[in-house]
Amino acid sequence: MEESVEHYVAQWKPYATEVQCFARAEGNPLLEVRLLGRIIHVFERTNPYLLPPGPAMLILNPMAEQLTPTEVATPGLEVIGLSRLKAWGRILFRQSHTVVIDAGAPLVVSVLAGVPTSVAVGDMVTFVSLAPIHGFAVPPERPVATSTAAEAL
Repeated sequence: MEESVEHYVAQWKPYATEVQCFARAEGNPLLEVRLLGRIIHVFERTNPYLLPPGPAMLILNPMAEQLTPTEVATPGLEVIGLSRLKAWGRILFRQSHTVVIDAGAPLVVSVLAGVPTSVAVGDMVTFVSLAPIHGFAVPPERPVATSTAAEAL
């Protein structure tokens, strides 16, 4: 699906969300994070040492078999198992197999069956994720140096 982890992060970075990361056991591929007051487990795809405990920006990428239109007006999500969730919200962006859903936090959802042509930006949808939920860490921005070489002398 993605060309590389770096390309994926660059493409979906605008939809990263702030999470609270917890310490994890060495060798455990699942990262425990708090999102919207809920604890979820994500399969961290970037670098197991990039996210120390504390606040971080993460692109959350659940996979779903399909999207279903819903009349629910308030976005939300519920944890339904280890690295699984049910979420509902408004579509912010769509491609052939990917939608960004505002479920109280942005979720970059990969849809295995493809995004139905009847689904448009602004529609309310719901989905149940397959395990695991993928997570891509967004590294903090580095400060840009403003001094010139002449000022350094």
